Amino acid sequence: MRRPMISGGRGLSRWSLRKLIWICLGAITMIFVASAVTILIAGGTVFREMNQFNDRALGPQERVAQLGKAYVDQETGQRGFLLTGDPVSLEPYSAGRAEADRLVAQLEDNLSGDSEASRRLNAVVSAARDWVAKAAEPQIAARRVGPIPPDQLAAMTLTGKGLFDELRERQSALRKRTTEVAAHQFDR
Repeated sequence: MRRPMISGGRGLSRWSLRKLIWICLGAITMIFVASAVTILIAGGTVFREMNQFNDRALGPQERVAQLGKAYVDQETGQRGFLLTGDPVSLEPYSAGRAEADRLVAQLEDNLSGDSEASRRLNAVVSAARDWVAKAAEPQIAARRVGPIPPDQLAAMTLTGKGLFDELRERQSALRKRTTEVAAHQFDR
């Protein structure tokens, strides 16, 4: 068994230097681990904040675009049924109505703090109800009875188109407002 040399201090110096190196390596490791943990926590916080910001700023815009698609799906199903009389053609109409109802509920919540956007959403919902009540449902009911004469079909199509164009205009105004709100959020 070797004992550390005491004479001349060479053995103690070597042992102390080794201990000092291990202590420095341990301290560097602890600093590295603490820095990594801090970066991960800060990164997670930034990621969460960015997601919340995106949902506040861009969520309504995305939902308005989806709402437009839901209305177009309804129109596609309704027109397809008018032309074919095939009940399968009504699937996009039914799915679009359900999707529109879901999106309107979300948008009412998202836009509750913005009276102008809420007003525009209400105008969209009103135009959609008009189109359903005055064009889509009566036309679907008429086609269920049987084929529609061409002159009557042309008149129905014009009525539906006019009401749906109004819906598109109101939706465009809502989309414009949500774009303004998103731009304002980004400017902050």
